[in-house]
This record gives sequence, structure tokens and C-alpha cells, in this order.
Amino acid sequence: MDSAPVALSTRSHRQALEWSLALLSQGIESELIDTPEPDSWSLLIAPEFENLARETLRLYEEENRNWPWRPPAPRQRVTFDWACLGWVFLLAVFHLLGEVREFREPGTLSAAAVRGGEWWRCFTATWLHADIGHLAGNAAVGALLLGLALGRYGAGVGLLAASLAGACANALRSLMVPGSWTGLGASGVVMAALGLLAAQYIPRWRSERHRWRHYLGGMAAAIMLFVLLGVAPGSDVLVHAFGLGFGALFGAILSLERLRAWSNRGWVNGLSGAIFVVLVIVPWWLAWRHG
Repeated sequence: MDSAPVALSTRSHRQALEWSLALLSQGIESELIDTPEPDSWSLLIAPEFENLARETLRLYEEENRNWPWRPPAPRQRVTFDWACLGWVFLLAVFHLLGEVREFREPGTLSAAAVRGGEWWRCFTATWLHADIGHLAGNAAVGALLLGLALGRYGAGVGLLAASLAGACANALRSLMVPGSWTGLGASGVVMAALGLLAAQYIPRWRSERHRWRHYLGGMAAAIMLFVLLGVAPGSDVLVHAFGLGFGALFGAILSLERLRAWSNRGWVNGLSGAIFVVLVIVPWWLAWRHG
């Protein structure tokens, strides 16, 4: 007569599933059964495998004591702000205006001109594109990333942060490149929006267990998207990298507890939106004046 199977009791259905996988990895088959007690499950194994099974589960529990099988995901509602379509509309308007040479040249980013004091080109260049394909790519990806960033930080704050980060990326690129290098495009702003999203887990660094995994996971996702979108042949990888870095820096600052509370206030977003508009109008006014 065959010996009766051995029952290994577990505290939950989830633990029973984890144990069954651990046992199966060692070639031990088990049968999952529900017991009469509430929230109690058992695994039935052949008696000749009892000692090996218990040792396997002991090692499994010891190894995973401080590493949950499924770490808790951040409980944060994802919000998409359709105000990003206003940014896309402005891109299209400036692209049409940029078809006129007298409009395009004063706004193009020029390293030599920036080093000579024409700082406004760092802003105006983010609104110009080489062709319709260049515009479409930045508008499509930028609408998605910027919409999520605006939903996280607020429309005015998000637009201002992404715009400043993109301009800072252009400025740093210009200061690093000798000669008369030129460039244009909103890709620095797009990568800045990605950096803003990557930084949103920073507030959880001190508030949650295993918080560093959330932060590193967010940064890893941002880096993978950067590799996918920001290192295409013919693109300016340095501007993209600087945009991502400045966006993450600004996002980290805005994610500080005190600033996060302020950014949720309506008047702060209104003021930030007004500054964003000023940083669109004033640089272009200076470009036309000196062009």
C-alpha cells in the first residue's frame, strides 16, 4: 500500500503558490488543496520527498525574508493633462512661421551666438524643427510624456519645468561645443518631460519599505526609453541626455515634500504658466530685435 502524502500547511493561497514553485524548481511535485480553516491552504507531497521539501522551503524563506516576491507598487493615480495639446499647437504654429527664413535664422540655436550673449536662442530653438517629420516625432512623443508630466506636477509647473530644462540642455550643449555648431528642435524638452516622470518616485525614498527599488525602477525605465527615443542616428544625443538630466533634477526638486504641497495650489500653477508664456514671448522678441 502506498504511503499517505505529507501535507505542508501555508498561511495563504499566495504563499502556497510560491512554495509550490520553489518545490517544483527542485523537481518536487505538489498538489494544492484548500483546508477547512479560513485562509489556509496545504501542499501535498510524496512522503519520500518530505525532508528535501522542508529544507528547500526553509532556504527559500530565509533567502526571501527581506525581499518580497512582489514588492508593493506605488499607489499613485496616473493623470494625463490635455493641456499638453496647447504645447503641440504652438509647435505647429512656430513650424509654419519657421518656413520663413527671416523668422527661422534668428531663432536657431547657435553655439557661437549663445557664447556671445544671445541666451534667448536656447529657448527659441525648442520651437523650431528641420522638417515635418522632425516635428511629428517630437509632437507625438512629447504630447504623451508631457501630458503625464503635467498631470503629475500641474499644467503650469510642468510646462515651465520642461521648458527651462530644455533650454538649460541647449545652453550646456552650446557651452561645451567649440566653433559655430547649430541646432534646433523640441527634443530637449521631450527628454526633460521624461526626466520629470522619472523623478516622481523620489518622495517615496524615505516613506516606504524597499523604496529604493521603486526609484531605481523608475530611473531604469527612463533610461530604456531614452535609449529607444534619444539615441537615434542623426540626433543630438548630448542635448537629449542633458534634457533628461535637467528634467530629473527639476523633478527631484519639485517632488520635495514642501514644494509638492505648493505646486498643487492653483495660483502657483497659474503663475508658473504665466512665466512660461513670458519665456515664449520675450526670447522671440529678442530674436527678432537682434536678427
